[in-house]
Amino acid sequence: MYKLNQNVTVKTGETVPQDGIYIPEIEEASAQLLLKGHDAIEALVGLDPDCPQYDHEEDTEWVLVERIGDEGGSAETIQTENLKGFAGQTCQRTGNWWSPANQLQSRHFEQGEVFPEVGNNSWGETIWYLEVTNKK
Repeated sequence: MYKLNQNVTVKTGETVPQDGIYIPEIEEASAQLLLKGHDAIEALVGLDPDCPQYDHEEDTEWVLVERIGDEGGSAETIQTENLKGFAGQTCQRTGNWWSPANQLQSRHFEQGEVFPEVGNNSWGETIWYLEVTNKK
C-alpha cells in the first residue's frame, strides 16, 4: 500500500532528500525515480497518444510516494462505497481525506461533516477521497 508523503518534497534543481518514486504536482506528467543526493529533474509532460513520447519538460515540485504496508487495501478488504465524497455531501467515515482540487493536501473530517468545495481549482468538481491505511 502506498500514499503521497507531503513531508518529503523537492523542486526541480534542488537536491533529492531520499531515494524513491516521486509524483510531480502538475497535470499530465510522469512519475519518476529520483535518487538521493542528485538534483531533481524536470517533469516529462504531455504524453503524445500517437507515440510513447512526452511533448516537453517543465519545472515542478515532486512529492514522494511512500510505502505504508506490505499487504492489505485490496478490493476485498475495503468498502469501496465509503472511499469518496463530493463537495456538499456528508462525510461517511471519520478520517483523513484528500482531494486533487486542493493539491492533494490531506484534511481530517468527522463522520457527518459536510465536504467543502475547493474554489478556483483546475479540477472542476471537488471530490474528496478517504486516505486508507492498513490499520489492523
